[in-house]
Amino acid sequence: MSLQEPNLVAWSIDDFVHNLVTFTPEYTKKLLDTAKVINPKLTFLPCCYYSKITPFFVTLYGHILNGILFPYRAESEGANLQNASLAETEIANLRTMFEPDFPIVLDIYASPHSKLGATTPEYVNEVLLQV
Repeated sequence: MSLQEPNLVAWSIDDFVHNLVTFTPEYTKKLLDTAKVINPKLTFLPCCYYSKITPFFVTLYGHILNGILFPYRAESEGANLQNASLAETEIANLRTMFEPDFPIVLDIYASPHSKLGATTPEYVNEVLLQV
């Protein structure tokens, strides 16, 4: 599809870091190598949550991934969709673990989360102003 639709430039796997038993480094590399044969321009940005992005994860996966989709939810204080003030700090902490030019794409919950509830337009605006 990405070969036919020029606007399709990236793909993701939701909750990637919660499924590392399936998506081992070896399996992920094989999957991405196969995708690159089909379309070398297609970028892979798996969904990775703050609490699961550890130095160990970065060591195993950082060199394989093209970047990450980072759904902000204030996990450094337990996880919520009310506190916008930690977005900049969490992104800065992630940047210390990855290479300096590693893409971190911020994902802001503008609709309800299955466990953390709903956000507000004010919250979305506050997160945007943080970064």
